[in-house]
Amino acid sequence: MNNNSLSQHGANSNVSDTEKTKAFANRHIPRFLDLSVISTHSLQVVENGATLSASALATGKYDPTIPILVTDTPQSIGMTVPPNLTIRDVAEMIGNSYPVSVIDVKHQEELEGWTLGDLVEYFEDEERLVLVRQQQIGTTRSRRKRTQRSSVATPKVLNQISLEFRHTPLATVVKSPQFVRSLDWIDAAWPEEIGKPQTQYYCLTSTAGCYTDFHVDFGGTSVWYHVLTGEKHFVLISPTTENLKIYEDWLCRPDQSELFLPDLYPDLNDIQKVVLQQSQTLFIPSGWIHAVYTPQDSLVIGGNFLHGLDIGKQIDVNSLEVRTKVPQKFRFPKYLALLMYTGVWYLNKLRNGDVYKRECRELPYLLDALVMWSRVASDPHMVKAMDDIKEANNVSSVEKVLQDIRKELDRIERDGIVPNSTFNRPKLRLKVPSGKSSNSASFRIKLSVSSKFSTLPPMVKKRRRSREDLDGMSTKDEADDEWKPSGSHSVLSKSSTPFTSTTKTRAPYTNTQGIARTGKKRNINSRQRLMKRLR
Repeated sequence: MNNNSLSQHGANSNVSDTEKTKAFANRHIPRFLDLSVISTHSLQVVENGATLSASALATGKYDPTIPILVTDTPQSIGMTVPPNLTIRDVAEMIGNSYPVSVIDVKHQEELEGWTLGDLVEYFEDEERLVLVRQQQIGTTRSRRKRTQRSSVATPKVLNQISLEFRHTPLATVVKSPQFVRSLDWIDAAWPEEIGKPQTQYYCLTSTAGCYTDFHVDFGGTSVWYHVLTGEKHFVLISPTTENLKIYEDWLCRPDQSELFLPDLYPDLNDIQKVVLQQSQTLFIPSGWIHAVYTPQDSLVIGGNFLHGLDIGKQIDVNSLEVRTKVPQKFRFPKYLALLMYTGVWYLNKLRNGDVYKRECRELPYLLDALVMWSRVASDPHMVKAMDDIKEANNVSSVEKVLQDIRKELDRIERDGIVPNSTFNRPKLRLKVPSGKSSNSASFRIKLSVSSKFSTLPPMVKKRRRSREDLDGMSTKDEADDEWKPSGSHSVLSKSSTPFTSTTKTRAPYTNTQGIARTGKKRNINSRQRLMKRLR
């Protein structure tokens, strides 16, 4: 379909707009359904889910900026979902009195005071189900004839797309795809002792006829959908600079609700339609503009996540939300704090050489944003994150940490992705030399550099004074030298003669072969053993 044919369709359909509004819950649904698959080159179809991984996305086997349709089973991508789950099962697991946000599709208004129990009654209402069946029977007729039928009433269409269940019993039987968990910044960088942003697991319950107008997911997050029951239709628009500018202008227009967004695009090659069927999974990357239609009652599991493979687009979408004054209620919670924690997390990954080339190309976008945000920080979560980082790194300002990130990026650009030898700290291992008694005060110090650097946790303080018992070590042979601990630091005795016991011991006796043997062991209990050690 070209632009002219779409415009011609719009001209021919103006006569029956009123009739179509009666037949559908939203005035844009007929236009949505008339869109054919305009572009198919921008969709990656995965038939073998085992090939889809974080590494495959980071190394270019799959493009993380292009939508991915997984037709394989959810288990093939490391996902866990309960079989035959229903809306009633969800309500019983979470609680019938659990409050939910419900949207009236016709008026695009939020209904207050609804609970999961109310939603179950609405889904199972016999009168609504009869009306839905009548409409589905009518799908065999042409759309023109259906819209002219006024004898069949339109059921009330309600949509629920914001039930986050991370901290509910439902989360114990659902697990997101493995590649999502491997990339998600919340799982990787957010401190365990602080409450996480609740964006990772959503349960969507939509009745037949639901429609969600064109939007971009908050904070530039990527999103995954898995259909448990029913079916979902998506219209996707690629997030080029020109397309996002048209979308932003559309958001700011006073007549936005009356305009069908694809009509504003001169090039329809950037628009495509995707049908997501039961047991299939769809991955929508950052910034993709999309609308969703539900042809039949559906139950969907999904989630949003930020990652390091498309940082620039994520920050662009956040900036778009700021310019269009999106209410904080509809934005990513604790967004700035998450990005600040992520910056420090990446500092350690850069030092360890544990980072993908694509992440290195994207990290300057994150670093520039953090430098700007840290100077004007007013968000309480952001301020808390900056205080935590300063305390954990023993610095007076986070600018020092951000400078270290810049230095590591410069080092990797110069030397390649290799560990930083300055932070690849060696480990000291004490060994008793062969041929010497275990009672000897001589030990062999072996220097090991095989271990990778890892930062100390915040609760572990740095040593503020040097160890006196190491002062006598030779700088020439410190990698492998004989060392005797000083008497003042002996853990066995406080006397001036270390390793000398003050208790009398039974003298060993010698048999006829001249081999020394110790006396017979006495049976002692644990309390006696402890008292002996204390003495």
